[in-house]
Amino acid sequence: MDKYPSAEVVGTDLSPIQPKWMLQNIKFEVDDAGEKWTFKDEAFDFIHARNVSSGIRDWGHVMKEAFRCTAPDGYIELYENAVEVHCDDGSMKPDNGAKVFLDHLHESLTKIGRPPLDLPTMKALLQDAGRFLSYGMAAFMRVFGMGVDEAREICRGATRATRDKRTHMYGMYLRVWGRRPTEGEVA
Repeated sequence: MDKYPSAEVVGTDLSPIQPKWMLQNIKFEVDDAGEKWTFKDEAFDFIHARNVSSGIRDWGHVMKEAFRCTAPDGYIELYENAVEVHCDDGSMKPDNGAKVFLDHLHESLTKIGRPPLDLPTMKALLQDAGRFLSYGMAAFMRVFGMGVDEAREICRGATRATRDKRTHMYGMYLRVWGRRPTEGEVA
C-alpha cells in the first residue's frame, strides 16, 4: 500500500496472526465478520473477502453488513477457491488423493452448515445484499447507453441462466504469477 499512501486499509481476522510490522496506512483488527460489524455506514469504497466461506454460517448477515458498510459506488468482492477438482481428460481416478481430500472437505463443511461457495451462490449473495447489479449495470448504461430497465433485465437474465440446472456451464478461475529474473537471467 506504499503505492497509495492516502488509502486506508483495514483488515479483520478472527485471530491476531498478522505481522507486527506494517505500513502506516494498514491496520488489522481482531473481529468476527459473522457478528455485527463495528464500522460506520458507508465507511468503505471497497470490501474484499477472501477464502472465508468455511468460517461463515450466515452469509445473509455478512452481506447485509458489507452492503451497509460500502459507500455508494463502492464495490464488494468475494474471492473463494472452489472446494473441488476438475479433470477434462479422464486421467483423474475416483481415488485420486486430491479428489478424495476435497470431496471429504466439501462434505464436512456442508454437514456443519458452512458449505463451500460456488459461483452462482456468490453472485446471488451480492445481488441479494442490496440488488448489487453493479457488474453489468454501470457498464451497460455508461458504455452502451442502455436505460435502467434494459440493463437490469440483462443482469436478471444472466442470474436466471446461472441458476438453470439444465445448462452445464462453468466459469474459470484465472490466476497468473511471475518471478522477476535475476540480472544473469535477463536475455
